[in-house]
Amino acid sequence: MIAWPLLYADRWAWAARGLDEAFRLLYDVEAVTMQARFVNVMLVGDSQVGKTSLLIRLLGVHDPADADRIAQVLRAGRPLGQSSTSMPIRYSWSTLPDRWQLNLHHAEPRWLDDEQLTEWLAAYRTQTGGVRWEPETPPIEIGLPLSLGGDAVRSDVRVLDLPGVFAKDADERRLGRRLLARFAPVMNLVIFVQSVNRIADTFNDEAITSNLHLADWATGIDRFRFVLTHSFSDHSVQDVLTDCQGQATPAVLETVRAYLRTEFATAHDLADPSRFAGHIFPVELGESWAKFRAAGSDLVPVATAANERALQELRETIRVAADDDTYYTSALDIGRRIIEQSAAVARRRDGELVAMEDAAVAAANELAQADARLEHHRVDVDSAKKAVELWEQQIARLRASGLTISVRAAPNVNVISEVRARQGDDCRDRIEAARTLWYAWQRSATAAAGPAVGPIFPLKDSEASQHYHHLLACCGECKFWSFTKPHPEECWKKMTAARVVFEKWLVAELARHGARGRGTFEKRLAESENLLRSASLSKKHKIAVSEKAEEDLDLARRVHQERSERAERDKAVADSLAAMMRRHNAAYVQELLARMPGASPAERPWLAAAILRSLKDLERMTEDA
Repeated sequence: MIAWPLLYADRWAWAARGLDEAFRLLYDVEAVTMQARFVNVMLVGDSQVGKTSLLIRLLGVHDPADADRIAQVLRAGRPLGQSSTSMPIRYSWSTLPDRWQLNLHHAEPRWLDDEQLTEWLAAYRTQTGGVRWEPETPPIEIGLPLSLGGDAVRSDVRVLDLPGVFAKDADERRLGRRLLARFAPVMNLVIFVQSVNRIADTFNDEAITSNLHLADWATGIDRFRFVLTHSFSDHSVQDVLTDCQGQATPAVLETVRAYLRTEFATAHDLADPSRFAGHIFPVELGESWAKFRAAGSDLVPVATAANERALQELRETIRVAADDDTYYTSALDIGRRIIEQSAAVARRRDGELVAMEDAAVAAANELAQADARLEHHRVDVDSAKKAVELWEQQIARLRASGLTISVRAAPNVNVISEVRARQGDDCRDRIEAARTLWYAWQRSATAAAGPAVGPIFPLKDSEASQHYHHLLACCGECKFWSFTKPHPEECWKKMTAARVVFEKWLVAELARHGARGRGTFEKRLAESENLLRSASLSKKHKIAVSEKAEEDLDLARRVHQERSERAERDKAVADSLAAMMRRHNAAYVQELLARMPGASPAERPWLAAAILRSLKDLERMTEDA
């Protein structure tokens, strides 16, 4: 039996098959559009911002006691304040007044009481609160008992609720992000839900910025809506409400929206807040709403009216977006989005690759500089070692040097005054010879090894003279003209011997002072060796950095090549989406035509109408293609 309601309900089957083919080619996802027909609007947001509470409210649950009961069951035994969503869920209404309806993929519905559903949901949580849900598993549908709606109008809200993308639990975060990657491409509308006092958090997270189909929320705005919870309990919004008392509800809501649009644009550095007109929904739900109302503020009536108006508009927005006609007639927009987003991603990848190439070049340059510094310090060390050796050689040369002294005529040893005068002359001659030796040696040593000691004569004349007379051991008897012992000729012999010892002493003292210069060269050597060790470690680090940069660049080039090839394939698929739709539409028409011979005269007009309807739908879908 061919009936028009069945044909009409199946009128988009050809488009679903076309999208299935496209998404299998694009994302290797099987039957993803069948899930899109189940639901094609999804909520994205942090845990505990009120996503589930929002959906329950949109379904028509107004009584706080009913909302508390629902929340207790969905938390599945988790403490108050913790996330209740551990899997992708669509909420609807049960067919029974006192039982929850659980619809699983390809399974008969199950009707459960509160305790049974709590246990079933708890089974998908680990003992530590983690999640056991596999991202590839189809979403579930939970129907609320009809008794929870009271006398309120019950709505059918085709919206997918996902686990919190930014939940505290790492497993839940990973699941949320994998589910985003899976469902974002096929969603007709994405609703971001965030608390008004954390207005910037969601959109800067990597889960959003790295997702091709979510990162363009600021430019592809028609596909996105923004629900800001806790809006009317916010003090700044209450200040706005105070100025709005006495105005009509639409005007109040628009004033609040205008304020939040400005705050939203400021938080995200958006140039034109007016582009978000009608896209922002300020709402108040749950405990904060109850506290606000219980406080008895004069703002409660105006806030209540604005809140209800925002929820009503959001419900209508979801209804339009979730409609099959809306979804499938805009199917080719998916291809356009893919092409635009692929181009944007390609530009970003090109920029990232250029940055990595620059980083690799910079690392190579730093390595070359480190190598040059290492060689420079190695030369310094060799030079310092050579200077130490040369200085030792100069000290050895100084030790081996003799004093050059002009020869004086021997005094008359019987003339005491000549002998005593000669003592002073000999001392001065040798000190002066030592001075001459020092100056000459200091110049030549500095020229050979470098500066280490100054040109100033290191010995004091008085100390040297005192040492000379100490060597003489003069008895002084000649002062008294008494030569009992020794005689003047013996004094002359002592003077002759003392001169030799004194000369050696002078040279040894000069060598001792000169040897102190070794410390200068040893200090330079130690400093050079420290710098060499530091340069060696620096070069090792620069080698590691350069090698890592080259490895990263090599990997990035391979990934860039693979992604570029994949992007070209995706673009080809996106470009051919209209052709796919025409092909699947033609196959659908052929299927209906094949049923014509076996149909009764009363059924054939329905088949003809279905064929004409499918052709008209194809025309609507592809009119811009």
